[in-house]
Amino acid sequence: MSWIAITVETLKGFLNAATVDAVNTRALGDGEVNRFDEVQPGVIALIRGAIGSRRGNILDPDKTKIPASLKNTACALIIEAIQPAIMELNEDQRRAGDNARKLLDKIAAGTFVVEDVDTAPDEFQSGIGTPQMTEKCLNFQRRNQDGI
Repeated sequence: MSWIAITVETLKGFLNAATVDAVNTRALGDGEVNRFDEVQPGVIALIRGAIGSRRGNILDPDKTKIPASLKNTACALIIEAIQPAIMELNEDQRRAGDNARKLLDKIAAGTFVVEDVDTAPDEFQSGIGTPQMTEKCLNFQRRNQDGI
C-alpha cells in the first residue's frame, strides 16, 4: 500500500458530508478557522511521530502523508476532535478514537508494522537516528583486564 494525505474529502467517507460541512463552516465563530484545517496537521504529526519513534521505521519525506492502512485511525482522531463543536460523539466514534490511540501505541512499541514508503531510498526520512560504531567493540574478559 502507499502513503496518502488525509483531506476533507477523505473524512467525508467516515462522516456524512453535511456534518463535515457544518463543522467546518456553519458552526464557526468570528475569527475561527476551518476546524479540519486546524486539527488535521496535529493528527498527522501524532501518527508520524508514533511511526518515527520506532527504530527502523522510515517516514515519507512529504510531511502530510501517512500509511494508507492508518486512514481509519487518522479519520477517527480527526472526527473525535472536530465533531463535538456541533454534536456529541456517539459510542462508536468514542470507541474508534480509543482504538486509534491503542493502535498508535502498538506502532510505537513495534508490535504493529506499517507499510514502507514508495519513495526512492535517497529521499527517506528516518525516525530515530541509528548509532554508528566507530571503534572496535570491547571484549571484556579476565585476561585482558588489569587489576581484576
